[in-house]
Amino acid sequence: MVLLKQEDKGLQLVTAPLSVVKETFTVPLGMVPAVVDPQTGELATQWCPSRAKQWFKPGREPQETCHMHTGPPQSQIAIDASGNVQAPRSDPIGAIGRGIGSILRKIIHW
Repeated sequence: MVLLKQEDKGLQLVTAPLSVVKETFTVPLGMVPAVVDPQTGELATQWCPSRAKQWFKPGREPQETCHMHTGPPQSQIAIDASGNVQAPRSDPIGAIGRGIGSILRKIIHW
């Protein structure tokens, strides 16, 4: 994270750990939170390896769930809370179609 620091010579760019910014960030009124996958910018699913809480103007938050992380990794199977086995999904063409659809929705939304 880059911050501006006031000095005698003017402003200086300095780096700061993200934790410093988290402590001083105040959410503007009216903003809505969403947990997103930082890799895609779409709503995070239970399969996303990383998630981030981000703030958006109302109506501008992501609507689509992550198209990249739709199931457990290929080398794993998952068991839900009811004990049902969920085999990994392998639908590369469907994933490509969802990705293209997501990109088009973002372009058209502008």
